[in-house]
Amino acid sequence: MEISIKTSQHVNIDYALASLGERVAAFFIDLAIQVAYALLVAGFLSYANIEINALAVILVSIPFAVYDLASELLMNGQSIGKRVLGLKVISTSGKQPSAGQYLIRWMLRPVEFMIGTGAIAAMTVLITGSGQRLGDFLAGTCVVRTKRKVVFSKNLFPEFEKGYTPAYPEVIRLNDQDVNIIKEVIRTYSRSHDSQLLQLMTQRIKDHLGIEPVNQTNLQFLRAIVKDHHHIHGKI
Repeated sequence: MEISIKTSQHVNIDYALASLGERVAAFFIDLAIQVAYALLVAGFLSYANIEINALAVILVSIPFAVYDLASELLMNGQSIGKRVLGLKVISTSGKQPSAGQYLIRWMLRPVEFMIGTGAIAAMTVLITGSGQRLGDFLAGTCVVRTKRKVVFSKNLFPEFEKGYTPAYPEVIRLNDQDVNIIKEVIRTYSRSHDSQLLQLMTQRIKDHLGIEPVNQTNLQFLRAIVKDHHHIHGKI
C-alpha cells in the first residue's frame, strides 16, 4: 500500500506505507527496550538496598510515559524500533512533522493502546485507507517505510562519457534538495508514467533557471539536469 504526499514544491511523491505487522513489531521492540530499562533500574535499587518509594517509581516509569514522544522528537520521527525496521513518521502535508503533531500522536496512545490492548489502534490502521491510527489521523501524520523496495536501473542516470560538457551549466544554481526532488519525480514517473508530473517539474526548472530543453523530451531534460548537476559538483 502506498500514500502520495504533495510536497511544498507541488510535487507528488509516493511512499510505501508501513504494514500493521511492521508497526506491531516496532512497538514490541520499543516495549522490550522500556521493560529492560525498568528491570535494570529496579535491579539496581534492589542491589543498593534503596527503599522503593515514590521517586523510585517515577524513575522506573518515566520511559513508559515519554519514550515515544522523546524518541520521535529527537530521532526525526523514529523510535529505536522504527529505525530497526526502517519505518518513520511523516506529515501528510509533505513537511517535517511539527512538535505539536508528535504531541498529538503521543497523547492519543493511552486511549488506543490501553483500552482494548491496542485493538483500537489496529482497527483504525486496517480500516483507514492510509494506514493511520487515530493519533495519526488527528495529527495529520502517517508511518512509512524508509527503505525502498524498488530497485532502479543503473541506467536511470547514465554515467558521463569522456570529455563530457554539461548542456545546462545553469544547474549550478540548484541545490541538492532541488535535485533530489527531480530524482523523486523521475522515479515516480518510472512507476506511474504520469506525464503531467514530468511536465510540471520541467516547467518549474525552465522558469527557475531561464533555460529551454534542446530537442529533448521532458524525461530526457530532467535526466540531463541531474547529470549536469552531478558533473559540476563532482558527484559521479
